[in-house]
Amino acid sequence: MCQLIVVTRISGTKFALNPDLIERCDANPDSIVTLVNGARYMVLESLDEIVDLVTEFRAEVLQRSYRTEVDAGQRTAANSERLPRPAKGSLAEAVTGAVNTTVVRNLIELPIRR
Repeated sequence: MCQLIVVTRISGTKFALNPDLIERCDANPDSIVTLVNGARYMVLESLDEIVDLVTEFRAEVLQRSYRTEVDAGQRTAANSERLPRPAKGSLAEAVTGAVNTTVVRNLIELPIRR
């Protein structure tokens, strides 16, 4: 699994960035990626393209995580009903009432303030 996104410097050379370290991206008019350590990179990709690259990266991480769980036999159609139910009044219970997914079922149990 690729843990980096590939972008292009203004000079045309490609390099890889860890999307977890991106603090912000600015477009004025060139796109500048600023990392959490203060390093700045001017890139050819537009702001929208950078956002798409990071979004695709995150989706790939979630997809691989889900596939790993299924492959390990932790979450299958046969045993999904045996998962513990969320605690009464928790955020997970409120959300699972509307959407029943593996990601939601794994939410940290947090009390709902009423």
